[in-house]
Amino acid sequence: TTEIYTLSLHDALPIYRLPKVPYHKIEATAKILQTICRYMVQNPGEKLLAELSNSSDAFNQVDKRIRFAHEDLLKPAMQYIEEHYSEKITLKQLANVCNVSESYFSRLFSKIHGKNVTQYINDIRIAKAKLLLSDPEMTVNYIARVCGFDDSSYFIKCFKKLNGVTPHEYSKTLGQ
Repeated sequence: TTEIYTLSLHDALPIYRLPKVPYHKIEATAKILQTICRYMVQNPGEKLLAELSNSSDAFNQVDKRIRFAHEDLLKPAMQYIEEHYSEKITLKQLANVCNVSESYFSRLFSKIHGKNVTQYINDIRIAKAKLLLSDPEMTVNYIARVCGFDDSSYFIKCFKKLNGVTPHEYSKTLGQ
C-alpha cells in the first residue's frame, strides 16, 4: 500500500515565517527597484557605477527606510518587553510576537540595538530597579525579584556592570 501525505500551507507557516510589512512599504520598495532597473537599462555599464557612487544620499535614504521598517517590525517585541519585564521572557516569545523566526529576530535585534536580547532586557530591568531603589523600605532582593531577576547575585552583577556601583551603593547616593 502507498500512503499519501499532504502538507498544507498552514502546516508550513510556522517554519517559514515572513515579517508582516505594510503594503505601502512594499509598494515604495518596489518603486525604488523599478527605478533602479529602468536606469540600468538606460545607462548600462560603468556609467551606472559612476552614477551610483554619486548618489549616496539616495541610498542613505533607502537605508534609513529599511532601518525604520526593521524597527517597526521589532515594535511588538519592544512593547512586550516593556509590559512583561518582570516575567521570564524568551527569544521564542519575542520572535512569535513579531511573526519571525528566532534566528532572524535575534540577528535583526542585535543589528538594530547593538546588543543582544538578554542584554537589552537586563538594561530595561535595571532601569526599572533604579526607580525602586529610591524607596528605603524595599530590599535589594525584593527589587531584583520584582524586576524579573531570579537570582539577586546576578542582578547585583548586572547592575554594577551597567552603573559602576552596586544597587546598595546606588540607593545610598539617593538617600543623601
